[in-house]
Amino acid sequence: MNLVYSSLILFYNIILRKPQKEIIQKLVNLITSNIMDRFTDIQIVNVILEITILFTKDKETSNLLFLQPKILAFVFNKLNRVSMETNSETMKLASLALSRLASRLDEKNSDFFVAELQRFDNFD
Repeated sequence: MNLVYSSLILFYNIILRKPQKEIIQKLVNLITSNIMDRFTDIQIVNVILEITILFTKDKETSNLLFLQPKILAFVFNKLNRVSMETNSETMKLASLALSRLASRLDEKNSDFFVAELQRFDNFD
């Protein structure tokens, strides 16, 4: 688990310094195919949320996230299932990630976001 966490942090820092679409695409694919389903540790969840926030700073990279509905479902799930009392940091990161994603919505990428929002049931 520490290796996965360290690798995600390394990718985050590399992309933060010099964003490249190819590297971002590879990281998105890696996260959705190998990490999200296997690792539920809160530190890894928070890093994935931080990466999502980073990718939404730019319209082009945010579109890569919309091509992976699994990431949207992951963020909605974390916001829906985590309470402020148990893990406020995850709640804040998930909220910020969703608000950033919502700000990048357009007619081409909004269907899955709207569907996830309709299933959302944690309004506490």
